[in-house]
Amino acid sequence: MFLGHRGPKVPRSSPWVTIKHCASNKIDVAALYPGCKTLFHGLLGGDGNEIESLVKIAETIKASWLLPDISRLLIKISMELRDATSSRSRLWIRPLRNKAIFPARTTSQLKGPGIYDALVSPEDSTWFIADQAGFDDAFRGIVPLLAFSLVEITKLGSLFQSLGLDSRRLSLATEENTFPVKPLTYSRRDTNFFRSRVLYIKL
Repeated sequence: MFLGHRGPKVPRSSPWVTIKHCASNKIDVAALYPGCKTLFHGLLGGDGNEIESLVKIAETIKASWLLPDISRLLIKISMELRDATSSRSRLWIRPLRNKAIFPARTTSQLKGPGIYDALVSPEDSTWFIADQAGFDDAFRGIVPLLAFSLVEITKLGSLFQSLGLDSRRLSLATEENTFPVKPLTYSRRDTNFFRSRVLYIKL
């Protein structure tokens, strides 16, 4: 695709740019060439109609929905948000902000991979996202956790960001401290080694 004098500047040696380049650099070619608006909306992923339809479906999520069905729908929405601007993403998913669409586990007991205890909304600040290995085991039963697997959580990044949920990630909301769980033992050899070099240690 050639961008002429009305479009953004491109190197003289490369007068042709790809659809991928336009999407990644937020070049609105549909606005530059109104006569081809339908074509460019199709090539660049539509004008929001598809994601608006997905959001309308997500608004109907109920406690009777199965966990895999919720996961597939939310991941699809997140994938649609990847190439959109942050302002447009927030606008598209605004209807979901107060909707209970995220499945959470609130108890310490594992009831099965497809079972969750309740649906929570983005505005409910009591639940968290176990976004690293081991977090689910460490925090299960202590705080409500998103009932998705780590693989599913990695695919929901754009949705979390658009809904302002990154602060719910336990990797950001927690601080790691290490405490010994057994009686301490001291090494005389290592102690003598550091004592012999104390003059060379700068504080």
